Amino acid sequence: NIVDKLARFVPGHDVLLLVTLRLLLNLSFDPTLRQHMVDRSMIPRVVELMKNPHFQHVSMALLYHISMDDKCKSMFTYTAAVPIILDFLLQVEDLHSAPELIALAVNLTQNQRNAEVLCETIAGAEQTRGFDLLVQRALRYQDPLAFKVIRNLSQQDVNIKLKFQPYVPDLIYLLKLEEAGSDLMVEVLGTLGNLNIPQI
Repeated sequence: NIVDKLARFVPGHDVLLLVTLRLLLNLSFDPTLRQHMVDRSMIPRVVELMKNPHFQHVSMALLYHISMDDKCKSMFTYTAAVPIILDFLLQVEDLHSAPELIALAVNLTQNQRNAEVLCETIAGAEQTRGFDLLVQRALRYQDPLAFKVIRNLSQQDVNIKLKFQPYVPDLIYLLKLEEAGSDLMVEVLGTLGNLNIPQI
């Protein structure tokens, strides 16, 4: 019953909270204990901690472990997780420096509802939809890690696939520029391969 005993410290006093989160992260390698964390409503509590720079790294790592279980992915839809992750994806200059962020984003966007939330979230000074901001960022920086998330979006239903329509020429152009076999080429090619609808 270790998770039951630890749950009362989340959230809590900063120093105790940090060591508790680290202990929970270590325990989250065990599937049974991960399920106990879900049962104790840890997902929304830890999602809120992602906003605090002191707890971001360990919170994302813990949530990444929880998000590995397919049945848990949909639980993130009812939290602020996806808009927070989108915000980070748009702000972090070098996504290689944030492996937990990318891993969590990739896991969550495998779920249709999470993908919809990311696409429809309004962000940025121009109040643009998250889908457009993310694709524009990935194209501008030619970032294979951002394209890992975009490739997941391209696997979803026809409504999300249709959002790619204005970007297909840019994706093809990028594909032609890339050297064969690069990480970026693999992700862009995979994205185009998923857009198997008559309109595209």
